[in-house]
Amino acid sequence: MNSNFSSVAKSDILLVDDNPKNLRLLQIMLNDAGYKVRTILNGRLALKAVEVVKPDLILLDIKMPEMDGYEVCKYLKSQEQTADIPVIFISALSDIFDKVKGFELGGVDYITKPLEVQEVLVRVKNQLLIGQQKKQLQEQNHRLQLLERAIAASSNGIVITDAKKPDNPVIYVNPGFEQITGYRKEDIIGKNCRFLQGNDSIQPAIEELRQALKEKRACDVRLRNYRQDGTLFWNDFSISPVRDTGGNLTHYIGVQRDITELKQAEEALHKSEAQFRDKAQELEYTLEQLKSTQAQLVQKAKMASLGQLLAGVAHEINNPVGFIYSNIEPAMGYVKELLRLISLYQKSNPTPSTEIKNQIQEIELDFIQEDFPKLLSSIKEGASRIMQIVLSLRHFSHHNEANRKSVDLHQEIETNLMILGNHLKKKSYRVAIEVIREYGELPLIECYPSELNQVFMNILSNAIDALEEKMVEDSSLTPQIRISTEVVRADKGDTEMRGRGDAEMRGLGDGGNKGDTKTISHSQTTKDKQQRTNNKVIIRISDNGAGIPPQLKQRIFDPFFTTKSVGKGTGLGLSISHSIVVKQHKGQLYCNSQLGQGTDFIIELPLD
Repeated sequence: MNSNFSSVAKSDILLVDDNPKNLRLLQIMLNDAGYKVRTILNGRLALKAVEVVKPDLILLDIKMPEMDGYEVCKYLKSQEQTADIPVIFISALSDIFDKVKGFELGGVDYITKPLEVQEVLVRVKNQLLIGQQKKQLQEQNHRLQLLERAIAASSNGIVITDAKKPDNPVIYVNPGFEQITGYRKEDIIGKNCRFLQGNDSIQPAIEELRQALKEKRACDVRLRNYRQDGTLFWNDFSISPVRDTGGNLTHYIGVQRDITELKQAEEALHKSEAQFRDKAQELEYTLEQLKSTQAQLVQKAKMASLGQLLAGVAHEINNPVGFIYSNIEPAMGYVKELLRLISLYQKSNPTPSTEIKNQIQEIELDFIQEDFPKLLSSIKEGASRIMQIVLSLRHFSHHNEANRKSVDLHQEIETNLMILGNHLKKKSYRVAIEVIREYGELPLIECYPSELNQVFMNILSNAIDALEEKMVEDSSLTPQIRISTEVVRADKGDTEMRGRGDAEMRGLGDGGNKGDTKTISHSQTTKDKQQRTNNKVIIRISDNGAGIPPQLKQRIFDPFFTTKSVGKGTGLGLSISHSIVVKQHKGQLYCNSQLGQGTDFIIELPLD
């Protein structure tokens, strides 16, 4: 009650009566109730007052001179601006009051004299509330009309279904829905919207929509729907539940948007992106290939320059060494004869002169007689070693050609070990690196010697680096490089692989004498039972160095990938080696490694 009154309090009420006493009584009554009241003594003044300020309610006496209440009401209702003002007629009980006429002219109620306060207040309040609700209803109707026009004008499809009825039948669709689907409103009302799915009902989005309906919640999906003519369109569809004041579901409002062109544009964009991505990957691959090829050319040029340098050095050393080596044998013969002569002279003249005796003591003749032959033998051995080095240098330089040749792989490995010999020797900060050879019987192998030497050089250099890295952490390490070779025949289902497996990796440093290099026969084998389809040579180069972290194993053959610090590696050594073995020689290059235990590189070269 109080809330209703507060909503109409301070309403503007116009009192029209030719009796001042009646006006005064009504004014006091209504003012006390909180209303704003204006009083007018005749009908014509009342019309002018209404033009100035439109009241919320008029209390109009019927019997007035010049212009009675009926005429005033009739005029007000005839004007658009004042037709909606509620009018309550005031009449005396003794008057002949035509109630029907009053209502026909637009009156909403009447009050009889003598006036009863409560009756007046209730009737006034009720009419003010009715007027207020009428205005609200008009405003709501106006908004609904605007909304209806907006929905009708929308290019999106709007559909409303009755959730209280089985199968959610359609009760409303807008013209946009008809335009998108091609169906007429008459064909849709009363049906469920699933007819738009056609035979294409197995869609994840449909299952999601069904689940949302089951859970009575909102949902946004993209559906493949079909128009009346059977053509496909992509439907960006959203549903929203509508509930009454009690929270009960009553309706669903669905909004659909034809995004077929957008979907086609997205697919075209994805296709274009995929094409550009493929092109970018192709360009990236081509660039990597160019870089790799350039690096290989640079490496070949370096190897060619090294070959030329070694050939020049070998040539310059060969002549003087040859001179020394060719003259050492006669010199040793001469010395032998001279020493024999001195011995005979000492026997024939056991008491030489004092001068000779002093000279013999001064030069320590006995020591010279004993040491001089050894000195010459040492010179001979050194000259022989230099001759071997010269032969290795000439051998290395002669392989700097592009043609395939039949070569002795063991000789190629030894040549690389000789070139790397200084790196294997004892240093001030570490012991010497042992090279353990486990060579099998190999035939001559047809290959590209220069390229294959690059492979051996790269793998051996990496092994030395790995060992030096581990020796920094473990000074007690006995650094070893183990090289094994063997032939695997296609007619043998099982074969013994020389070298070490993962278990042996932990014991690589056991046994053997420390020194620069040594050659031993293999003492351990690992059975690798696998069916061979081709005859092949297997070269295994192993070290007990730092090993490779697991997360890096898959990348070691990638171009430009290196774990070394800047300036210490290009990241191309193993990549080039892999290309040489796999592409040029149709072989395989594998790597097995355990962090902290060492690394095995296995090279397989076909014999056939």
